[in-house]
Amino acid sequence: MEILVKTPATFRRPDLQNKKIEVEPGKTVQQFMAQVKISPSTVMGAIINDQKVPFTQQLADGDSLSFIPMMSGG
Repeated sequence: MEILVKTPATFRRPDLQNKKIEVEPGKTVQQFMAQVKISPSTVMGAIINDQKVPFTQQLADGDSLSFIPMMSGG
């Protein structure tokens, strides 16, 4: 199945910016993050089809997945 991944420029991952990626059916957001080497410590959350979801959410064909980056500073 195929999902659309949208990552913010702050991720510095051009390979994941607005890219369609093949994933295995039943894969969770957390498993996808491990597959593409996104550390959970760098994201605050995940969004699928404009809805915030837990990292345990299963991906479905045609999903649009984006991440909320961890912020720092002050």
